[in-house]
Amino acid sequence: MVNRWGGISVDKLKEPMPPPDNCRIISLTYDIGPGGATFEPPAVLTISYDESLIPEGVSEDKLVIAFWDADSGQWIELEDCVVDPLTNTITASVSHFTTFTVLARNAPASFNISALSISPAEVSAEGEVTISILVSNSGDLAGSYEVTLMIDNEVEETKEITLEGRSSGEVTFGVSRSVPGLYLVSVNGVPGSFAVVESVVVEGAQDTPAASTQIGEPVSSPIQPGTTNWWLIGAIFTADTILLVIIVMWLLKRRRKARQAEKEQAVTSYDLQMLPDKELRE
Repeated sequence: MVNRWGGISVDKLKEPMPPPDNCRIISLTYDIGPGGATFEPPAVLTISYDESLIPEGVSEDKLVIAFWDADSGQWIELEDCVVDPLTNTITASVSHFTTFTVLARNAPASFNISALSISPAEVSAEGEVTISILVSNSGDLAGSYEVTLMIDNEVEETKEITLEGRSSGEVTFGVSRSVPGLYLVSVNGVPGSFAVVESVVVEGAQDTPAASTQIGEPVSSPIQPGTTNWWLIGAIFTADTILLVIIVMWLLKRRRKARQAEKEQAVTSYDLQMLPDKELRE
């Protein structure tokens, strides 16, 4: 069937080129012409797909539009595909005419693990150690994967994680030990270790949690309610006493100066009164 609008032709291919490995064609294949024509800006291409043809385990949002490259003889996937599962359509931008179809990648789930984390690496007896590892599914189909934690060659715990195609997830374990020593860790063959050390206890000392103060919060006093700090009280009392003595000495010195000035003024007045009138006039 050929439709033509202003020189543009759309042909539905009855026998499309075979899909790539681990892919399935889930729509009609359209040959849009004139072949080799290019244009700028790109045009928007929308193709409907058959939901019933999607392989089990393939997420609809992983569908892609691909075009046939005659020079290389292979399908090339477009990168900006947007899937609408409500209308079973997929849209992408194209800048040339060629053959287009919708592909569902169906490579089996394939898992690998990396980024083993053990925190803290050293802990006191009965303290908890967090062990985590990243699991990635590089395949297109969803699948499940078992992660086994071994400590000193003995199975500690096994967990299962299910991942969609081309996605990752973290598996976390929590362990503790009461006996000090070095413990060897293996998570599906990825090695690691952690150490348990003896707790140091000082007689008469009490464990006081470190205070955490946020900006803008009032700072709490380290003195507990009902506790008398005699050193602080003694220091305040001593400072007050010294200040009082200084004030008293300053007042006494000032009073002595005032009395001395009064005596000198009185003597001067007396001497002037004892002089004869003649001498006073002179």
